[in-house]
Amino acid sequence: MFAKIAENKKIIQKTVCPVVALIFIIIASFVFIKTISFLSDNINKAFIINEVAIENGVLKLDMENYDLIRKKFNLPQFIEPTPATPSVEDTPPTAPQSSELKIEKSSLSIKILNGAGISGLAGQLKNRLTQAGYSVSEIGNSPSLENTTIQIKSSQKTNEELINEITQIVSERYVPQMGPDLTEEDAYDIIIMIGKN
Repeated sequence: MFAKIAENKKIIQKTVCPVVALIFIIIASFVFIKTISFLSDNINKAFIINEVAIENGVLKLDMENYDLIRKKFNLPQFIEPTPATPSVEDTPPTAPQSSELKIEKSSLSIKILNGAGISGLAGQLKNRLTQAGYSVSEIGNSPSLENTTIQIKSSQKTNEELINEITQIVSERYVPQMGPDLTEEDAYDIIIMIGKN
């Protein structure tokens, strides 16, 4: 009888142990798959990327989904919450300064005219400005010009940084001069006329 009990015990050990191990492997696999799925979904949601954002160099971070991941892995919070803004009574009213009014490169309306008599120069300058992040609205030809001229709307002159960058790009190949200001009625913010110099 003891021999039969010992034999049954061996049979139980041979069948139960592998079944328990198999159940453990299935549960561990299920937990692993759910964890990977959770991370993948929330990482994809945390970093919202689209073509417009890539073109503008702006990426958006969804903090709610980032916090889920951060808490799960005990990651540090890399973005400090902004301090409370002072009340209206604490700050005197100020008018916005013109230097504070920044304009994005791509929002400027630029026209390039080729007056050098050599075809393709306006297209080449357009490509160079586009590489730098500017949006060139129109290119074309103009009557023959001796000097390369840049004309700017007077309202755009406050954007010295952008104007200096455009002038620097034009200066890579030409010797530009500043022309008369464009009026507010002009369709373009900046007109670049390529001359023979």
